[in-house]
Amino acid sequence: AKAGPRIANFVVEDLSNWYVRRNRRRFFRAEMTPDKTSAYQTLHAALLSVAQLAAPFIPFVTETLYRSLTEGLEGAEPSVHMASWPVSEPSLLDADLEQGMAALRRAVSLGHAAREQAGIRVRQPLASLSLWGLSPTARAFLQENEDALLEELNLKRLVFLDEPGEGVRLKAALDKREAARRLGKLTPLVSKALDALETEAVIELLAGSTIAVTVDGDEVELNPADVRVAVETGGSQAGEYVSGLLATLDTVITPELAREGLAREVSRQVNRMRKDEGLRVEDRIRVRWFAEGEAAEAVGAWVDWLQGEVLAVSIDKAGAADGLE
Repeated sequence: AKAGPRIANFVVEDLSNWYVRRNRRRFFRAEMTPDKTSAYQTLHAALLSVAQLAAPFIPFVTETLYRSLTEGLEGAEPSVHMASWPVSEPSLLDADLEQGMAALRRAVSLGHAAREQAGIRVRQPLASLSLWGLSPTARAFLQENEDALLEELNLKRLVFLDEPGEGVRLKAALDKREAARRLGKLTPLVSKALDALETEAVIELLAGSTIAVTVDGDEVELNPADVRVAVETGGSQAGEYVSGLLATLDTVITPELAREGLAREVSRQVNRMRKDEGLRVEDRIRVRWFAEGEAAEAVGAWVDWLQGEVLAVSIDKAGAADGLE
């Protein structure tokens, strides 16, 4: 009951939604470079371990996967159900790397949540994301790997704050569904006490080893699940806070950012057309386009970028008379 969900979470979140998606450019390079080989070898090792670990849960799927991965592989067993369990190698573990990547992924998750709160899709570039609450080690890792975070969230700049930021306020609220059964008649009083806390008090409350509020001179202990934290921002910001990390997103869309967003939408549509036509990843295309106004400005400004994104040998503007109106 515990192993199955952990394997599934690894496959879906760590391997598919993160590693494979983040490394698509490495996989799709035309030449078989050492970097491309390394990307495939890592994926092969991960899938092989998954096949062995998941064999008792999904015996037929893992058998197919295992045989595909081990065909022609010297020393491989003929069946996954005859293979030994994977053996971990502690010397290969890198705790600092794992903690740093966990912090990066947490920042990405908060950034996506802030975008969702603001109703702005990832295809629309934004100016910046500000982070507060990172440990010195996590902050250093994010600074070294800033490009990955900016690309993931489609941002121009990452800002590290020493304070929550101007116009940002944390508000603590009682999750009454979780706490009411334990607190009973104290529920409204505890809720009122949490509502009255200012940002500094909320931070102090959540930083302690236990969570407690004072009600009528008595201290009432709460579980972490009892307290929800909302981020109140002024004007053109959207914010999210989880487990000590605060992310605030600049939601102002300048004309330049709007044009880039339109260009990304064009890229998405052309790539969808490629897929509908059944084209392979390595196939090259010629693109003709017709547009007016902001759309024309966007394509004109980002034509070189678009050519690489849709694998086009040429992108030429056509006239209304060419049947593209």
